[in-house]
Amino acid sequence: MQHLSPQIAALAGALVGALVFAAFVLAVGGALLRMRARRLAEAARRSLGEPRGALEELGEESGRVTLTGTLETLGSGCARFEDGASVAVATVAGEFATPGNPPALTVRAERLRLKMRDGIVEIRGPVEILGGAQESRPGGGYEALRPQARRRLREAAEGGPVPAGDLEMRSLREGDRVRAMGVLSRVDDAGGASGYRDPAARFELVASKDAAVILAFEGEPRASGPFVAVLAGVRELRGLAMNAAQVLAFGAACGFAVSLWWSKAPASAPAPDGTITRCGQGRCVERPPTLPADWVRHDFAEQWTFFAAPEVKTHAWQPDCGFAQLLEVWSNDFKMHLDFDVRSEEGAAGPAAGFGEEIRMGELVARVSRREIAPADRKQHPDFTQGFGVYIADTGPCPSACVPSSNLPGRLIIGGTCRDRAACDEALRIVQSLRPF
Repeated sequence: MQHLSPQIAALAGALVGALVFAAFVLAVGGALLRMRARRLAEAARRSLGEPRGALEELGEESGRVTLTGTLETLGSGCARFEDGASVAVATVAGEFATPGNPPALTVRAERLRLKMRDGIVEIRGPVEILGGAQESRPGGGYEALRPQARRRLREAAEGGPVPAGDLEMRSLREGDRVRAMGVLSRVDDAGGASGYRDPAARFELVASKDAAVILAFEGEPRASGPFVAVLAGVRELRGLAMNAAQVLAFGAACGFAVSLWWSKAPASAPAPDGTITRCGQGRCVERPPTLPADWVRHDFAEQWTFFAAPEVKTHAWQPDCGFAQLLEVWSNDFKMHLDFDVRSEEGAAGPAAGFGEEIRMGELVARVSRREIAPADRKQHPDFTQGFGVYIADTGPCPSACVPSSNLPGRLIIGGTCRDRAACDEALRIVQSLRPF
């Protein structure tokens, strides 16, 4: 990101941040949704009690019982509320029940049977799914659904009210293993299917006067939330658009902040081994032949390159403008800074007094001022006795990251402190390798 223009770096950081945070929210939301679905499914099964897996376990018992087996259908199925797919049973439940709204609506196949280990039980009358194999939580009420889903709810309500509040849609398919609670009765019917002990007997699980036959899936449900509901055409996007915008905006802000932090990291890492020429803005910079072979290349402020010994360290940061415009370069014997900035017109008239010594940086001419550091000013580096400053006039346009207008002349100001004069000469040798590109 340090070699991109600051505008592109900021846009890239915002885009990546928005996408990453959105993916994070979806992943965490999906995980929480699945955890909640598992917990509710376990609670639904517990509420039905311990089931009987075979008719012989019942003996002469009758009345309200809980059985477990495989769900079978005969005849036509029913349409699932969310997408119209054919299923054995489908229930839509509201967040709360009111005097004018039922807690749930259910549609079922023409005939439902529960296949147990030693027989088949016919399920008759109203049913309701307390825990489904497939569960959809679209994240809204009736008005948030697409027209097709609303139509299926109205048809199931047969002109009456529909469940209120946030809806939860549950369904079971043929072949699902379920737990069923209802009133068990044995019916003598010579023409019926054979049943337990008596070929002319058949068992039925029917609804009681005040409760439907309750079904719960015996496995882990497949749950989906609002995002999947939008993609599947179950619910409208409105209502979620603001939430999605907030998630993307927060992620973009985080990505932008990270891009700024990243730009403060050491941005003048050595170029890859074997790099001899650095090109940019239509100019190429060759490696000066007089430099030691082990010196490595560093870049600074998108338009400067220089060389330094391997043990020399650098750190780039930006005090004001959001991109690396100030670079610190140091070793055990010296510390200097390269400050690329826009100077005032008053400071643009000429070099400050005392800049007399002249050095060359390729085609550029710079002036150096040396000084002794008074003992009272050696608080940070007590052993550093020498200081220097380098002045270069009109060194090029300031990068667009530095100020909004990139056509202002930029000034490269260099200063440093050293252990002794020889250490300052070593630092200035680095300065002399500095070239614009």
